[in-house]
Amino acid sequence: MLRKTTGCQVWFGVALMAVLGLGGVTRADEIERELDFASALARFGLPYYGSRVVERLLVQQPGAQERAKPVLAELMVMSGRLGEAEAMVKALSPTDPRLTTIQLLLANGFYNAGQFQKTREIYDQFFKKIQGAALTDTNFFRNAAHQYGQILEHAGDPLGAIEAFQHIVDLGPRSEEGRQAMAEQADLYIKLADATPAQSNRVAYLTQAAATCDKLFLNLDMWFGRGLISKANALARLGKADEARKVLRDQMDVLRQIDGVLKGQGPEAAALSPMAGARAALGDLYVQEGQARLKSKGQEAKALPAFGAALTEYVNVLNKYPKSSVAPEVAAHAQDLVAQLQALGHRPNVDLSRWAGVARTAVFEPADEVFRSGQYGKAITEYEKLLKQFPSGAGVVTALGNLMLAYAHTNQHEKATAIASDLGGRFGKEARAGLSLLQLAKFYEDQKDEKRMLAVYDLFLKYFPKHERAGSVLYRLAFLANQAKHPDQAKQLLQRLVDELPGDPLASKAMSQLAWNYYAGSNYVAAIQGFTGYLAEAQPGPDKAQAQFFLATALRLTDKPHKALAEYETLIKWLRQDRNAYAHTGADLQRNEELLEQALFQVGVCHGAFKQGDNALPQHRAQALEAFGKFIEDYPRSKLAPKALRAQGAIYLELNKFKEATRVFDELAARYPNTDEGKSALYALAESALEVRQNEQARNALDKMLATPDKFEPVLFLKLGQAFDEAKQPADAIRCFTVAVQRLEGQPLLGVALYSLGQARLNAKDFAGAVQALEAFFKKFPSSGFFREGKFALAIAARQAGLFPVAEGALGDVMRQFGGKPDVFNKANLELARVQRARGAKESALASCQRVALLGDPQNADLAPIIEDAYLESFGLGLELKRYDDVIKICDGYEKTFPRGKYLEEARRARNEAKLKASSGG
Repeated sequence: MLRKTTGCQVWFGVALMAVLGLGGVTRADEIERELDFASALARFGLPYYGSRVVERLLVQQPGAQERAKPVLAELMVMSGRLGEAEAMVKALSPTDPRLTTIQLLLANGFYNAGQFQKTREIYDQFFKKIQGAALTDTNFFRNAAHQYGQILEHAGDPLGAIEAFQHIVDLGPRSEEGRQAMAEQADLYIKLADATPAQSNRVAYLTQAAATCDKLFLNLDMWFGRGLISKANALARLGKADEARKVLRDQMDVLRQIDGVLKGQGPEAAALSPMAGARAALGDLYVQEGQARLKSKGQEAKALPAFGAALTEYVNVLNKYPKSSVAPEVAAHAQDLVAQLQALGHRPNVDLSRWAGVARTAVFEPADEVFRSGQYGKAITEYEKLLKQFPSGAGVVTALGNLMLAYAHTNQHEKATAIASDLGGRFGKEARAGLSLLQLAKFYEDQKDEKRMLAVYDLFLKYFPKHERAGSVLYRLAFLANQAKHPDQAKQLLQRLVDELPGDPLASKAMSQLAWNYYAGSNYVAAIQGFTGYLAEAQPGPDKAQAQFFLATALRLTDKPHKALAEYETLIKWLRQDRNAYAHTGADLQRNEELLEQALFQVGVCHGAFKQGDNALPQHRAQALEAFGKFIEDYPRSKLAPKALRAQGAIYLELNKFKEATRVFDELAARYPNTDEGKSALYALAESALEVRQNEQARNALDKMLATPDKFEPVLFLKLGQAFDEAKQPADAIRCFTVAVQRLEGQPLLGVALYSLGQARLNAKDFAGAVQALEAFFKKFPSSGFFREGKFALAIAARQAGLFPVAEGALGDVMRQFGGKPDVFNKANLELARVQRARGAKESALASCQRVALLGDPQNADLAPIIEDAYLESFGLGLELKRYDDVIKICDGYEKTFPRGKYLEEARRARNEAKLKASSGG
């Protein structure tokens, strides 16, 4: 039977360059930084501690309650409090930038809890909302589609999974992700065909699988090979075995090229080579041919060459690709084939013992032969008879292990489990007994019976906790947990290996893996602990050098520049003084040279990371300048050299050395004109100047940019405009946003530019200009995520410009869309009152204010500030309308409702004025 194709697991390492930007993930906004830290704790299985971080933050910063809601929802999901999390997510603002991420996190939480329908509803709503909209984050969308596809596949909905993967294909069928998605679609069509009894449907699915594979033949990569294997599988199932073999044989030269490239990338990449799967598929096809000839009268003699060709392919796979995903199955097929050839009277000159790994004794040899031939029913009879005669002694452990496997092969799983427990209970000190349990676990793994596989592994760890393979089992289970996207379980298994088997050869590797996992998920505190433990045990070598680099980087990213600096300098010392001790090959030496380069750069970063208040700050800044200068001198062609120049310029600006800063940024543009930093040197100067509040220097840089705007990417003007806006420089922000609007026409970011231009003009009190920009924004983007904020800004600008119908229309739009949200509805009514007051309809304005003041719930933290503002507006309106008795009542009502309110002085002043004028008839 031709094997089904399986998904190719592509593992991505932590990219070194991702952590080399100045400042890392450190943010000026301490609130956001704390919230990000709490979120990271949630993602790494520590929601309890994440909740403590948020609680501490809200005690110190009670005004951060609204900003903390998305993170609190995330923490609830990770804590399994899905009902509470769902309610909180529904209460989040539709414009909250984290909303979609939290919704999908909640969906995954429901899936893990077995509530698939809710999972599906959330994902379907997400894709329905995204359909037709301009994507601002294609990676997020692509990852969501892949995650949903996997969920649907595991839930038994392959057609739904195919549709989910299609979203990825639509983003770019020739991209790496798009090609992987098509490969998974092809496999799903084949699985559909295997599960479909109707012949017409089977043919349709297999035809679609083959057509999908054809699209993978446009690029020579691993997906080309994957498509080739899948197409051969599809053709074989369509009864076109000759054509399937031809497809594989005709492309062998191409597969060899791909195989050579992957082997050049190291053992892990080589294990992904499609050559292994192609040769295994050819072997299966030859077996299929041989079996067909055995059944055909007069063709029996031709079966042996086909079987011989199959065995050649199988042995080729086992010899050259022993770590490939198909190797275990190929080994089993090879053993079955050898047994079949022996049954036909032939003894192939092939030794499969190193893959079978089974010791034999003379007394059980006949039964073993029957077992090897695959006659499991007969083997059971033989073993049961022999074990009654020889219940103990040499060979019993092996015999029991084979009997256990024979029961499993014949679906007598309760008996297989009973023997597994017996082996553990009676022979817990014999290594061979433990190996038998591992064989049974492997059998269930091959059968995709995860529940039984895990149960057998549990028995193994229970009875053989100190077995020489216990460490590898824990490590293997951690690997499987990671594959199944259960990172918390994986960490527990790795931690158990570290704690319970400290002398195991894999303990150090597990400690390292724990650290890498934590680091990859931005849990730098845990990563520091893991790397520190690993480095204390590790021997000099390339892995230790890389771990030292990431320990230093984790310390830097947790704002410990002193400690980070010391660790970088330790690494530099290793790589300079003990160069050969930390490299085993030429490739290691090359990687270590790259590490040394990066470490030298990070020395400058660390000196530049010390903050105000450090007594040695001037010295560190001087050392940063020196370190970056030396780096540029030693590595002028490094990708980090432009970053080093930019860092120098930023430090000179911080030190108010404007002439030196300008010189450095000019040098950056001149020396590295083709780099991102060189192309945006003036932008970097302006941005860096704003960061240290040198607004005039930033303005001068902007003047130079505006002199030749076409030389800069339009997004730079958008980002710089936002920086000027945050620096309270609206006039310069307007200049930036105006260019951005002109240059971004027809692009997705145009909406952000128009909205930002409107807000900047509003801040600059150019009310008519703000109305113009915001109306243009809503004309082009009527359903933008900035809808609510934009409509309020438009209403305020239009009121100030005297365009009252425009203001009232904008507020009406808000009320229609958000009328069910009390805070938004009341805020809109309050702004409507201001519009009415501005156009002279003071009676209506007072009514609108009183509607907010009297009908709103002052106990609602979101509503209370709006209600207080409505009272304040009422004080003035009542006095202007000479309704003095009403003013007195309104002021009394305010003091009663808000005994510690922020407008108490205004209320008392208005009441006194109303009493005075009422008594004087004024």
